[in-house]
Amino acid sequence: MTRVLVTGGSGFIGSFIVEALQKHGTTVRVPKHAGEGFLAGNKKVEWMEGDLSNVASCMALVRDVDEVMHLASFRRNVAYHREHADEVVTKNIAMTDALVAAVSMHPVPVTAVSTAKLFGIPDPASAPDGYIRSKFLSEERWKAASASRGFPLMLARPVSVYGPRDRFGDDANVIPSLLQRALAAKDELVVWGSGLQRLSFVYVENLAYALLELRRVGATGVQPVDPGDAVTVAALAEHITTLVNPALRLRFDASKPTSDLHESPAGHPCLRGLAWTSLEEGLRLTLDWYRTQKPLG
Repeated sequence: MTRVLVTGGSGFIGSFIVEALQKHGTTVRVPKHAGEGFLAGNKKVEWMEGDLSNVASCMALVRDVDEVMHLASFRRNVAYHREHADEVVTKNIAMTDALVAAVSMHPVPVTAVSTAKLFGIPDPASAPDGYIRSKFLSEERWKAASASRGFPLMLARPVSVYGPRDRFGDDANVIPSLLQRALAAKDELVVWGSGLQRLSFVYVENLAYALLELRRVGATGVQPVDPGDAVTVAALAEHITTLVNPALRLRFDASKPTSDLHESPAGHPCLRGLAWTSLEEGLRLTLDWYRTQKPLG
């Protein structure tokens, strides 16, 4: 039995990771800062009060754990990340810095979840998107601490994650935003961008098990997580209208900010045998959840 601290464990991605770890007999500690989120009723979780922007709080959280998985982050959509870049960077770096300081005092293996959007960007430290910038700066802090303190570090860079428990609303990412707008639309679905930009997605449960598999084989360093089936935004919108309302027309608004695909390098060999959920099936599962559950946030 091991004890793993999962920051952001009650949220969208983190809750799936916690459940996957528990299936393998792992004791999971989760910071309880703003409620139990999607883990409400999970009696196996080791809850601890914790403020991830506070070093003393983080030191208490990492005490007696065998590993840290850092998923907590402040994220919205592309427009918000650009319009409020300083806020996004400040909030994400504050959490990283406090946790890095705590792990440096009590070195244990760390898995930090970053983003595949860092691939192909010449100068991510100056990216207009505050989320991308914060992930790059966080990676640099983790790398420096790992080098000086000698703890194993994996920096997972998944492509855009989607699935049940995601944030739905005006500030949501592309898939939940399109699903919600398609459900509310009468005649047409407005899609941000030209529709020609290509994006790649990974279903949230696939990401959870990919991270566990990478941990199992002792992977370190930067690790891409990409099923390798990028689609255009136009094709994605067509998939969504087929699910929700095939009569909807698509209208593309090129004035809206969008993100583009940056090709990920080949992933770790241990991920080649993973049964990736198809985009069509993942969208259906996400829509089914949204129709029957009250999303958080």
